[in-house]
Amino acid sequence: MRWAGYRPAQRVAAALVLITCFPVRSFAVGPEAYDLPSLPVMEAIERLSSRAKVTIGGEVHVDPRLRTRPLKGSMSAAAALRRLLRGTGIGVRRLGPRTYRLVRLDPPNKVAPPSPAPIQRPAEDIVVIATKRALPLLLSGGGVEYARFDTPLSVHDGGRSPGELAARIPSLSSTALGRGRDKLFLRGIADSSFAGATEAVLGEYLGEARINFNAPDPGLLLYDVNRVELLKGAQGTLYGGGTLGGVLRIEPERPDLSRASGFVDASISSVRSGGLGMAAAGVVNLPIADDQAAIRVLGYRTTDPGYIDDVRRSLKDVNSSATYGGRAQLRISSGAWTIDTIATHQRVDSDDSNYVTGEGGPLTRASKVAQPSRNTFSLFDVEARGPVGDAELVTTTSFGVNAVEATYDASARAGAPASFRDARRLTTFNHETRLARSTPRGAGWIAGVAVFAEHDAARQDGDLPILRDIAANLRSDRVNAALFGQIAVRSGELLLTAGLRGTLSWQRASTNLNVVADLLPGRGPTESNVSPMAQLTWLASQTTAVSFGLKQGFRSGGYSVFRVDQEFAGNIVPGFYSNYYQPDLIRVATLQLDHKVEGDNPVEVNAAVSAARWNRTQGSLADEFGFLYAANTNGLTLLNVDLSVAWLIRHGLTLRAGSSVTEVIDIGPGTAAAEVPSVPDLTGFAGADWKRSFANGWELGLEGRFAYRGKSRLGFGFLNGITQGDVVSTSLGARLRRGLHSVSLSVENLLNDRSSLFGYGNPFTLSSERQSTPQRPRAVSLNFHAAF
Repeated sequence: MRWAGYRPAQRVAAALVLITCFPVRSFAVGPEAYDLPSLPVMEAIERLSSRAKVTIGGEVHVDPRLRTRPLKGSMSAAAALRRLLRGTGIGVRRLGPRTYRLVRLDPPNKVAPPSPAPIQRPAEDIVVIATKRALPLLLSGGGVEYARFDTPLSVHDGGRSPGELAARIPSLSSTALGRGRDKLFLRGIADSSFAGATEAVLGEYLGEARINFNAPDPGLLLYDVNRVELLKGAQGTLYGGGTLGGVLRIEPERPDLSRASGFVDASISSVRSGGLGMAAAGVVNLPIADDQAAIRVLGYRTTDPGYIDDVRRSLKDVNSSATYGGRAQLRISSGAWTIDTIATHQRVDSDDSNYVTGEGGPLTRASKVAQPSRNTFSLFDVEARGPVGDAELVTTTSFGVNAVEATYDASARAGAPASFRDARRLTTFNHETRLARSTPRGAGWIAGVAVFAEHDAARQDGDLPILRDIAANLRSDRVNAALFGQIAVRSGELLLTAGLRGTLSWQRASTNLNVVADLLPGRGPTESNVSPMAQLTWLASQTTAVSFGLKQGFRSGGYSVFRVDQEFAGNIVPGFYSNYYQPDLIRVATLQLDHKVEGDNPVEVNAAVSAARWNRTQGSLADEFGFLYAANTNGLTLLNVDLSVAWLIRHGLTLRAGSSVTEVIDIGPGTAAAEVPSVPDLTGFAGADWKRSFANGWELGLEGRFAYRGKSRLGFGFLNGITQGDVVSTSLGARLRRGLHSVSLSVENLLNDRSSLFGYGNPFTLSSERQSTPQRPRAVSLNFHAAF
């Protein structure tokens, strides 16, 4: 390969792609020879795991007196596990080339006497993949929550983005600018309501690939997704910068190597006081080499009806939008190694903004020009995993582009009908290679290296000279490099985990503006950060775990440009200033309780109390034109209480409830805020779903949800005086299913609540008029789904 003509950063990127595409060959691929005597079950599993160089997870109750049969011969790891566990009541499920999960087997069917007593049988443990060691839930240290898609209402969530799941996950908050423009928060950790120059506070991932950094949530629709996993609390040790509140991981369905399959999904919806919407999605999974290679392709398009009228332009339902995209995956499995190649693309086109001012009614505003927006997101990711010795190597490399564009009505500033355009294009490169080892009892370790690079180009433009005079532009480059590690030690019923991450950051910024007091150097300072963590988990029983953890998160500093009017010779002209905002740091202490009882009436309880001290909090302030710039505030201290409960009562009826309470207990002087932006002090959720099976394979499901989101503030400075929230959302759904086909009906916003979700829409009139984004009016949706 010739390197001439390539810059050093390009050479590093190319080399890391080669590492991903051509992983190290395993030293243990074929059958192994075993000679194990009869041993206690857990000891036998430990020995086999070490000999076969595989990872075996799962926390199942095992009688310590129970022993395995002797095992002797040459065979594969899967065959050895099955023979070793025969007769113990424990089975094994393969999760990956060298990863297995222990499961409790159902007792064999026998002829039972009349009216038998119900058998209490434990279900399989959930494996937490976001911990990077595939740990069972009770061994993960808690702070994990899932969004699944198997209830009558959640089948409609496939056509929604992660931010739209906030109504059913109390600890998750989202702004409401519109799909592809929103910012997400977790457990009350929020810096501002706007995605700008600062890094995100919640890291978002599609599989192993990061999909946001200092960009908004791209709003990927959740079609063909296995689950959405939330890892709560600062995750600086495992994930690096921009994860102060936690991590949201979207785990897509992976290609099936053994059989062809797919589905088609179609919906039609009607919004009160609005129009009609439609959605269609399809998936095809095709093996191209039996048990060795397969492709999986997803495509979708949705149209969301508008419901806001513009009285000045005499237009109805102006805020309709369309989303289309897809995902193509190729999986290749060779021996113990698996390589996944994933290409993702999505575009969101919104015809107009979602905010109202109420001049002619609750769902109206008066604008002189349209205010459309667009988000285009593309990602290419290569993942490889396989065994190296007795550990698993995972390496991933991704390239992403996120282009965000918005148009505002600037007539108030221009004195005539005119538009002002704000656009950003972010190009990212991300690589991580890690080696991890886990044992069935939770002990193990992780060691890894990560590199991240980003180019951020922001530009503004206006229709008239008076608008072009206030248009700014800023280009910035950032490179992060990190080493990280974590180790977990099990002693009796205690599991101690400790970890450390060291990060170096380089950056530079530039602009072609005539900047007063220019602080934009050709190259900025080199920043370093060390993020430690420690956690102690007490496994009080097979169903209960209590953990206490100390974790840390951080965000790198950066540069921002803002405007201030100046007077020269009696004329007012805008002047541009630049500033450097410093890195911020958060330390979080969390006490977590996880209780999970399985059987015919399972109960799951998760409760946490966390206290966070946030130093030099980065936030978005508004200049005198209403535009946002980044700056440091003087820090704050937060207290959060998070609770969720799920209980299968009887006959298929499950109750779910949850609540999150956030309280600011200390704000540094000069912060100019009374509350954390966009985070309500109280959120709550309650829901019930019921399933009933009938003759001939028919199944009926019903579900109802109620959610409340309390009041919150828009931002820091004068934005702290703008309130939003106090919203009640309600929904009902029914689904009729037989085999692989189903039809479902849902009604959302039953009460037709029009409370304000968000208090921002147009920076040019923010200080002169009340802006609000109402909840979408009552909507009825009909969905058809057919799998094959």
